[in-house]
Amino acid sequence: MKYFNILATAAISLLLVACSSESDKTAFKQYELAKKNRDLHQLHTALITLNTLDPESFESELNTIKQSVALLKQLNSDLSFSSNYLISHQANLLFNSKQAKQAIVPGREREHFVNS
Repeated sequence: MKYFNILATAAISLLLVACSSESDKTAFKQYELAKKNRDLHQLHTALITLNTLDPESFESELNTIKQSVALLKQLNSDLSFSSNYLISHQANLLFNSKQAKQAIVPGREREHFVNS
């Protein structure tokens, strides 16, 4: 299944690059970079753009990323450490992002998300 996902992503990548405008190519490059860097915020932004271009290919992934963003928005200094940890862990299970891992590190501010 993992290899199928990799092949499907590669096929979609080739199709998008071959049949798209320069701005579409830029959006896909941002998507690939965000995935490589595990940057939830950048991935969310890129998927919103790509979903408008090809909803069939990106809607499911966008919905998963939206769920992860929504969970991280629930983090709150008024909650106990264990509650924040569980929320962060749930977000990380949806997408292994640097934001989810850093969300509960003491002394760090949680990142703010827009475009959700």
